[in-house]
Amino acid sequence: MDFKSIFEKATEETKLKFLSAIIKYNESLQQEFLNFTKQHETAAGDDTEAQFTSFQKTIIIQRGTFLTQFERIDMENQDWESCQPQTQPAGPEG
Repeated sequence: MDFKSIFEKATEETKLKFLSAIIKYNESLQQEFLNFTKQHETAAGDDTEAQFTSFQKTIIIQRGTFLTQFERIDMENQDWESCQPQTQPAGPEG
């Protein structure tokens, strides 16, 4: 068998044991690991920032929707006769 097929069949535990054993004595691999983790953390931070930006856009859109609805309310000339409750009041039905 070649390396690729053996590596793909190996369990995650076996891969981690190998990595732990070899990285202890190889400064070059230690540095590569540090570089990889820094890049991974930066990429994860970018993803979080993108999600936050998407969330902000959603909030801005919703704010605009609610603001438009609230601005339609005429506080000076309230039309209580046309006001219909959205839900039925709780209590015994008679």
